[in-house]
Amino acid sequence: MINDSSKVRDAIEENYSIMKANELIKASERELEKAKAGFKPKINLELRGDRYDLTGDQNYDLYAGVNFNVDIYTGGKKKALVRLAEEQLNSSTLKKEILLKELKIKSEANLAELENSGERLAIFNNAFEAYEQSKNKLSLQFESSNVSLLELLQAERDYIESAELLIINKKEINSSQLRQLFLLGKIIKYFEQENTVNQF
Repeated sequence: MINDSSKVRDAIEENYSIMKANELIKASERELEKAKAGFKPKINLELRGDRYDLTGDQNYDLYAGVNFNVDIYTGGKKKALVRLAEEQLNSSTLKKEILLKELKIKSEANLAELENSGERLAIFNNAFEAYEQSKNKLSLQFESSNVSLLELLQAERDYIESAELLIINKKEINSSQLRQLFLLGKIIKYFEQENTVNQF
């Protein structure tokens, strides 16, 4: 798990949405190159052969030619295509930057939650163990008639509630860990490793 915020941005580059955004940027760059190439002269090389007499092997003519085609006027169509391709590239780049910022904010917030997870679990675990000990003591005292049934039931209730809170917090922390793996594009690799471990 990457828990250094300075490394988060580099790791986020492996996020699936970021990888898709990178592909869109590359596609936009290719479209821009294609649009700009429309201003360059087109060169056509032509090689043609005509056979005028079928009786001999050498009775044919060969023609070769090079043609240069330049569009003198296109009514602004090519400039419009270049401008459109540039706008598309700028839009794709901007969307990626916005996505990066959103993912960075989510990832850092998630990290802050995970950094306190050990202490948080320890608190709920200590409370659970304390309520368990209290319940066991009251159960023994109830058998010797030193405590009422109401006190024992309250201790049972506190014990069950503390167990529920411990389970809920463990689930939340596990969820945060999986969310962080997803944000950093490592979730599939994690599950592949888990499956490999479970097979042995």
